[in-house]
Amino acid sequence: MTANPLSFDILLHSSTGNTRLVTRYAAEALRRLGHKATLLDIQRGGRVHHSCDALIVAAPTMYFRPTYAIEEAVANLPPIREPKPAFLLATCGGMPGAHFPILAELLFHKGYVVFGAHFVVCESNYPMHRAWVEPIGPLLRLGRPVARWLNTKGNAARALTASIFLGEADPTVKDRDALENFLDDAISITRAPDFDNPPTPRSLNPRTIGTVAMGQTFQRRFASEMGPRFVESRCTGCGLCVRLCPATCLTQSEPKAVPTRQSGCTGCQSCFNHCPEGAVATKGVPAGWGQYRGPSQRMKDVFAVKAEKR
Repeated sequence: MTANPLSFDILLHSSTGNTRLVTRYAAEALRRLGHKATLLDIQRGGRVHHSCDALIVAAPTMYFRPTYAIEEAVANLPPIREPKPAFLLATCGGMPGAHFPILAELLFHKGYVVFGAHFVVCESNYPMHRAWVEPIGPLLRLGRPVARWLNTKGNAARALTASIFLGEADPTVKDRDALENFLDDAISITRAPDFDNPPTPRSLNPRTIGTVAMGQTFQRRFASEMGPRFVESRCTGCGLCVRLCPATCLTQSEPKAVPTRQSGCTGCQSCFNHCPEGAVATKGVPAGWGQYRGPSQRMKDVFAVKAEKR
């Protein structure tokens, strides 16, 4: 047992399962090292405890920024009296853009100081992207060896190829090791944080031209235009999309009824990707096209949580 174990609260939002998979592995890695890690899924009513030693906020990147659901959850955190260290974890199909700076600022106003940030590149789950890249996949086969070589060069290179070569951006053992190194740093910093002179993680200052500006100026109004349209002939009224909607803007007038969209949609595409019947369409994308069914088997293998380690 680790001497003086630490307690980490992990505030989590996952759209299609990638972030949840990576975060569950991170929590288990912290527990294997003798520390306490509590997963707080905002879609399941998770709340941050004042007694934790440090906070980790995990979410997917959406339009070069954190999802609106995790932004709202952080904005609604109760302020703390004494500063605490915080760390940011993201999954994205490209570069995180303004994801980390936005959350770091929100957390600062709640009394937390962000000491580190880390992102894991995954296959894109964005329907508008997938729907138009998938059909030309066969034409890109000649470039796949180059993409695979670039993917061995780290997150930045993989972020560039992930948007073109779907299925070639799956995390590897190197990504898992990088996540564990990030957690090791988080443990060391939490033991003796220097709030007067915190480091500035490189990932809080992304250098990709345009992504920061795009993330900071993206508005809910534009996001809502990417919201769902339901095809009545396909919809069975199962209600899965209603239960999973982080903005709680989908409703059913009665059981088995076709859902209707109310105000507040953030364009996260959770309903589109999770619909078992492919009955959801969105702007520029017919129902079911480019649907993402969740983490690949390769990604599940990399971030598997072994039963014997529990």
